[in-house]
Amino acid sequence: MKKRPDEAVTLNAEIDPRVLGYQMMLGILWHIVTVVGIPFIPISLIVFLLWYKPRYMAHHSLKLTETGVEIRRGVIFQSQTQFSLDRVTDVSVAQGPLMRRYGVYGVTVETAGQTVAQGTAAMVGVVDPYDFRDAVMHNAEIYKGSQSVSTPGSSGPSPSDSSGDQIELLTEIRDILSRIERKG
Repeated sequence: MKKRPDEAVTLNAEIDPRVLGYQMMLGILWHIVTVVGIPFIPISLIVFLLWYKPRYMAHHSLKLTETGVEIRRGVIFQSQTQFSLDRVTDVSVAQGPLMRRYGVYGVTVETAGQTVAQGTAAMVGVVDPYDFRDAVMHNAEIYKGSQSVSTPGSSGPSPSDSSGDQIELLTEIRDILSRIERKG
């Protein structure tokens, strides 16, 4: 999906500053769990507080546009992911125990992608995640509805052709399954 230059941002999700405390604690726990990382905790905290923390908010954004969802994230390894609203299948909101302690939520946008890596994108620390989820799903339904309106003279298959093909396909699958059961 290529963003049009004149495309307006419908909703710009705010990133919660409390996510920085969550990320700092997550890093400390990672250092403790690995055991060998324990001596590096003071160095990591200094790097986090002086370098990473000031850059985090500038490098993370989640936007709903007229035609899609755009996610920018990463301070060291930056990525930008854009999904067209016609591909969005679900938006989930999650909050694990550590996230609950810091009052932050994770939002995952799921699409009709080819693989897990291509089909999802997540952002931690979204303010009002349920409002964002509802807005994305509402706009996706509207966008999909406007895309499925057929124009006169369109050469798409008629519904009766489609259902006949589906019945034929289901019959073939049933026959294949019957043959498999007889062999097994």
